[in-house]
Amino acid sequence: AAGFSLLSLANNHIRDHGGEGLASTREALARAGILGLGAGSDEVEARSLRMLERQGLSFGWLACGRTLQDQPGPGPKFWEYSPEEVLAAVRQAAPTTDLLAVSLHLGYMFVDYPHPDHRRLALELAGAGAHLVLMHHAHVLQGVEVTADGSVICYNLGNLLFDWTEGEVPGLEEIEHQRSGALFGFDLDQQGVAQAFALPFHVDDDWKLRWARGTAGASILDRLERISSAWGGNFEEEFWRQRAERNTGQTISTLARKLRRGELGVLLDAGRRLRPHHLRMLLRWAGGRFSNRRGSRP
Repeated sequence: AAGFSLLSLANNHIRDHGGEGLASTREALARAGILGLGAGSDEVEARSLRMLERQGLSFGWLACGRTLQDQPGPGPKFWEYSPEEVLAAVRQAAPTTDLLAVSLHLGYMFVDYPHPDHRRLALELAGAGAHLVLMHHAHVLQGVEVTADGSVICYNLGNLLFDWTEGEVPGLEEIEHQRSGALFGFDLDQQGVAQAFALPFHVDDDWKLRWARGTAGASILDRLERISSAWGGNFEEEFWRQRAERNTGQTISTLARKLRRGELGVLLDAGRRLRPHHLRMLLRWAGGRFSNRRGSRP
């Protein structure tokens, strides 16, 4: 009824109910006539190109997601993110279809900008033949970039309908950005993306999505324009600052709350997941906290 004809299944929650949950989701989509992307009866099907025909144009879709999850045993699988695999798939698919889109479930939550490696990959995908590169997972809008040959990259689409009260959200600004977003539209022709547009919206307390008009809509689009103009500057430094502040700080606060509740297992789990770049982010976060405290002294 909402007009969806395809849906990406490659994301970090698709196996919350195991392989049976993924299988039943695929069956539900099939009954509804919706094409599922990034998942299949096995790994080969999950990585396969999905095709749509619209007004005489062939439209190919690829989808994968960064989850860091194991998929043991037989049964349905989703396409776990691999930069090398998705780039090779784009190069193989591009000559076979008029238009090509890539859906990537990745990106750091609540920050305004993509990881520099994710931006480099997006530009490589566009250069290899992807007309659209659509990223999602950050829960907030990130910037948009149009390449020299007209490909459009949306670094994170943000939320549509999502419970912003769920989990541990860093602050009021991030909550507001989760509730405010934009629907992106693209006019496509034989040459690629002829026109792109963004329609701002806001989700009310009663969970109804409403178009953001007037100053509310202008504020969303102004933010989108601001963060989309950073590619010529040093957006990378701002990404690392926000990641330390919003991701590392959020993780520490969450761990502290759970430890106070006696959930000692979370500390062991966090220790198993710890990597060198986490330590670098911890040092950056601590340095930022120290600088802020020094700056606030009279």
